[in-house]
Amino acid sequence: MQPTEQSEHLDEKDLELYLKAQLSDASISAIDAHLGRCQQCVDELAEQDRCLAYLAELGAEENPGGAEKWVYPRVATDEPASLQILNPFSAGK
Repeated sequence: MQPTEQSEHLDEKDLELYLKAQLSDASISAIDAHLGRCQQCVDELAEQDRCLAYLAELGAEENPGGAEKWVYPRVATDEPASLQILNPFSAGK
């Protein structure tokens, strides 16, 4: 979670994880230190914070009350069904 050598700025993914409190204490300390001396990364962090808040707001508007939404209606039937489990990490079968 250090600034990259090429840009000397924090990675966007690290900033996102920082905002979501999903980093180790050591990484948070390193990011805090960098933010103390880099206004460009502070601005990027603020932008990411606004984006995450906006996305959370959109998600709340689309699904008020947290109720599940189904695209297709469920139909009761006695016919047999099948279930296909997809694994995105399987070796292309």
